[in-house]
Amino acid sequence: MPLPDHVPMSCRFTLSPMSDRFVDIILGAIEKVDTHMVRSKTGKLSTMYEGLRPYVEDGVKACFIHAYRPGVHMTMEAVYSKGWPGEKPEGPEAEEGEAPNAGAVGQVHFPMAAKMSLYVMDGGEWAKGRETLEGLARELGVLEGEEPDCLVLNGDVQQVFDCVEAANRWCAQVFGWYALAATFSVNSPTA
Repeated sequence: MPLPDHVPMSCRFTLSPMSDRFVDIILGAIEKVDTHMVRSKTGKLSTMYEGLRPYVEDGVKACFIHAYRPGVHMTMEAVYSKGWPGEKPEGPEAEEGEAPNAGAVGQVHFPMAAKMSLYVMDGGEWAKGRETLEGLARELGVLEGEEPDCLVLNGDVQQVFDCVEAANRWCAQVFGWYALAATFSVNSPTA
């Protein structure tokens, strides 16, 4: 039986390292991620992880951290979603347990920036969601600012991904159908 916050979720993401070694960086990162607790599919444009929320988030975070290179500007566009028609009800093998990549990436630290936007598809209260996510980001110490369409985050990689995970945890309990779009960035030349 899944834990109450272990809801079905998916995340489609695209890594974009600004390096002539982009193929090695992208494929190397994807290969390093332990995906035994999610369904994983990599295509021409993106990679999709599907399964229970903690394991999907664990895999996305691990992929970003494995792709990081000091001095190389990289972004990841990610859309976390819950409630899409046809979404599978459970993860492939395990319903609960330790996130498989936490040990490998949990002690890695580097600064990063991100933006996060909430899209509520089932008539839920978007404004309440935005206000709650702003409060979570502020409480976790990563809120840098607000734009009309997103929250801007800045901090250590662990803190920023903790914020996205907290946002997904809250949204998954409140909304039946939503998407949380995030752009993660490291070593930006404009930062």
